[in-house]
This record gives sequence, structure tokens and C-alpha cells, in this order.
Amino acid sequence: MTSATSLYVWEPKAPYDLTIQHLRSALQPTATFGRVAAGTEGLAVEDVDEISQSVVTAKKRVQDAISQTYRNMMESCLEYGILTTGQANVFLYVNWDDPQTLYYHIAEPALDIAQATEGDAAFLSAVGQYVAFTIMALTKRRKPLQERRMEVFKTLTEWTNPPRLPSAEHVNAELRSSGPQKVEYGTQSIKTHQNGDMDQDSATDKPYCTQKCLLGLVQGENLDPKCPNVTLHCQGKEGGAGHPERHPVDHAEWLRLLRDQFEQSLDVGITYHGVVGARGALFKVTLLAYGYTFVSKGTVSGHIQHLEHEARVYERLKPIQGRYVPVFLGTIDLRTMDKDYWIYFETRVVHMMFISWGGILFHVHKAGMDQLETLHDVPWVEEGVRALKAVHNEGVLHCDVRWRNVLFSSETKGIMVIDFERAELLDATGLSEKDTRKKDGLRKTDKQLHIEARNEERAEEEEDEISDVVEDALGIDSDDSSELEDSDY
Repeated sequence: MTSATSLYVWEPKAPYDLTIQHLRSALQPTATFGRVAAGTEGLAVEDVDEISQSVVTAKKRVQDAISQTYRNMMESCLEYGILTTGQANVFLYVNWDDPQTLYYHIAEPALDIAQATEGDAAFLSAVGQYVAFTIMALTKRRKPLQERRMEVFKTLTEWTNPPRLPSAEHVNAELRSSGPQKVEYGTQSIKTHQNGDMDQDSATDKPYCTQKCLLGLVQGENLDPKCPNVTLHCQGKEGGAGHPERHPVDHAEWLRLLRDQFEQSLDVGITYHGVVGARGALFKVTLLAYGYTFVSKGTVSGHIQHLEHEARVYERLKPIQGRYVPVFLGTIDLRTMDKDYWIYFETRVVHMMFISWGGILFHVHKAGMDQLETLHDVPWVEEGVRALKAVHNEGVLHCDVRWRNVLFSSETKGIMVIDFERAELLDATGLSEKDTRKKDGLRKTDKQLHIEARNEERAEEEEDEISDVVEDALGIDSDDSSELEDSDY
């Protein structure tokens, strides 16, 4: 699934909960909202005895509504938001260079139209103002870089509300200027960083390393001269001097360097592909020191156990890595460096697994058929079965054979299988780890024999499934297929 792009947060509230009068009364220039932790720092009311309890309650509802919208804007890494009651719209803006200040504009379309000239009425209608606001969000859209976002979130940890609403003079200056003005607030100030609209050194422009290259890295073998990044691998200072055929570092040092790179910044050498599966998100990663470029499957804290299981499966599949499955390169837990990678609302990747790029998807799309025109003689169905048999021979049942998990590798000119988070590990007898009860020197029980036979049947069923996947992709009268897409991994 490819993730969508959000422009702004939209928060609806009932008009009887938040009246226009309540909104205008509570949203005053320079209004300051209190800390959540304290619980007693509420509205800035000079003399509560002079104000009825109903008014105080109404203002508190406005404060809570604004705070909720603000929180959702921050959590969504968006600069724009709308709080609407149907009768009134509160347009909100926050500058990530000064996230403690929330800019607002209260619009009352019915009143605005009544007071407008005939030529301006359409622009001041609810639809007109929404269109204008949407255009603003489109033309000025930028997201904070990962490091900036984490810095801001650490600063705002204690706040449920925007600490400050700007004065009318500040708002006017903001509207007149080409960009937000920086305002300092003593110890609460955060230094300005570049935002997401700035150029950054990323992994997007580098080709993926070959299977042979990364397999050689893991196994301590020589470089692959056909790897598109081999020149970058050789330009490093460490280990490469006098040994142009060798990898500049061993696998352990390679993983340490990658960890050091992530600790320094998550804004360079890593690109989110905008593709998410059931339990993982796809990234392109480059080890900047030596140009190694590969794939990462990242997941949130609730699914770490599935990625750890997949790593164990790849360890089992070592003998066929680089041929029928990608090369496993290791894992990094971002929590150990107090970091996470935001991809969308309330979704932060904290655990990453690294593998070689497997290839492109087999997909029933006729436009992609020409890519394999030189490989008409390849028996694709048999190749698919051969790949899955290789997985089964290592004691692994895939348990999720479908088109998204079947790739064509132009390097091996064959099929690769991916996505083993649901896979089942079998022991040497064909029993799954959870069903193994056999002890050394003892005969298998009838139950174990039944399980072993059933697993053999399941393996055959999976081989039939991959045959169906490949046949569907090829079409009735075609010998090849594929479409260049990102898989779930």
C-alpha cells in the first residue's frame, strides 16, 4: 500500500459546544496555554470570581479543542490545520522554526459574506476560504527533517497546548512577510534548522548494490566488479589501500558505521519510499562512507517481534541468500539511540532490518512485458517453484505466497522470494519449532508424524500457489511479465 499525502489537519466540533462567541472570547492575542503536567495552570483569567462558571467552562472547551488540533498538527508533521464548527472556521498555522507559537484566523462565512462586496463574496464563502487555505498548504507545504522533528518533540514533551498565541501585531507581520518571523522565548527557544523543503543528501540517486556485492561483504569475499557502486566502495581509506578487490571493511564494521551514521542523522542516506505493508515500511538506505546502497524494512514498536522473527528466518536461509532470497545485512533498533523515523500520523519506525534489493514485482500488467523480451526462453513457472523449493529445503514454510512477495531479479535472471514475517521455521525432521516434541534417540509420535506429513502437504500447496502467481502474471499466451514497482518486503 502506498501512503497518501496530507495537507492539513481538519478537526470538526459541534456548534453548540463551541459557539462563535466562545471562540472569539477564548482566542485572544498573546493568550498563553498552560502545562498539562501541572493541571492547575488553566486559562489566563485575572479574576475568576468576576466571570461565570459557564464562561470559564466554555473557554476551557475552546482551549481543549485548539490544543487537540495543535497536537494532531504536530503529530502529523503538518504546518496547517482547521478547527471547524460549521458556523465558524479557525484556520491554524504553526512554523516549525518556532513551534511554540500558533497562528490563527477566525472566519465566520455567513457574516463575512454579508459584510463583503459583491465581488468578494464568493472568496469569503466557506468554500472560497477552504480553497484559498488549501492552495496555501499546497504552495507552502514543507515537512520538518527527522532530526528537527525529534528536537521539537523533545522540547514540547511537557506541553499539550501551543504555549503561546501570537499578538495581533505579530500576526500582521507574519501575513506581510515572505515567511514566518522568528520570535525568541528565553530558555524555551529552539534554534532554527533546515526544513524538509531544503536539498539534502539522500539515498535516492544511487543505484542498488548487487546481490554478489553484498553477499561478498557478509561472507568476507571480494568485491563484485559489476556492482554499480564499486568505485565508491574502493574510495574509502580504511582497509582498501593496496587491496582494490576487497571490501574496505568487514561486515561487523560496516554495521557499526551504519549505526554511527544513523546516530549522527536520519536525514541523510535514508529515504522512505512511501510504501507500507501489513507490518513494515520500505526504505532505501546508503552507507555514505562507502556508497553501499540497499533496502530497509522498518517497523513500529508493536511489530518488532515480527521483524525479529523475519531476521531469524533469513539466518536460516543463509545458503540461498543472493540467489533465491535477498542477502540479510543485519538490524538496528533506533530506540537505543533515542530516535525514531516518522512516516505518517502516529506512525514512527523504531526498528530496521537491512537486506539487499531483490528486484521488481511480477505483476499482471502488459505494459511491463517488454522488459523481459530477451528472456522468453526462461521457464518462469518452474523457476518460481524452484525458488520456493529452495526455501522449503532450508526448513522454512513461507505462509504468505502472493504476487507482492515474488520478485524478478535482473541480476540472477530468476525469481526471488521475500517477506518472511509470517514464515514458519521447521526443524530437521520437518516439524515446526512450536510443534517439536521429539527427543534424541526416541521415535516420533503419531502426532509428530502427522504434523510432518501435513507440513509436506503445505509445502506442496505453497509451490502450487507460486505457480498460480507466476501464471497469473504471465497471462495465458505470454512467457514473461513484470512491472517496475516497490514490493512490501
